[in-house]
Amino acid sequence: MSEDTPPLISVLDFRRRRMSVRWNVSTSSWTVLEETPARVHGIALIRPTLPAVCLYAYAQQMFLQIGAAQFVFDANEPQLLCEPEWLSGGLRRIFSVKAAGGRTAFSERYWAYSGPDFFSVLARQCAEPQWRSTSPALWSAGIDSAQLRQSWA
Repeated sequence: MSEDTPPLISVLDFRRRRMSVRWNVSTSSWTVLEETPARVHGIALIRPTLPAVCLYAYAQQMFLQIGAAQFVFDANEPQLLCEPEWLSGGLRRIFSVKAAGGRTAFSERYWAYSGPDFFSVLARQCAEPQWRSTSPALWSAGIDSAQLRQSWA
């Protein structure tokens, strides 16, 4: 973590849309906030047995943190993919983060449930050039929590 990265930021919990958390960037941990702030800087997927995942922006830069691994976004990298695992009939998916040169920096297989899927929404959002260009500034300044909930439905 660089010196200009905040140690704590407010983000929404993807699964519990009415809940927000205070994300600790340096330890990849979180604590529940009693009240959702009007403006948040990201969205997190809190998982009981696997590392938590947080997508957030700070100082006009977008970051993806999965456990201790942190990825900085630019216009084209990293590339995020969420693909069905064909041998499972599409019930399992593979989420991967491809760094420069197509190198896989992170990969996770998971079961796809019928509800909203954080990894597929994340991959879809990040594939949009306009989203990549406008979100860092918007999220850095703080985005209305209700607006973020709707855009990640």
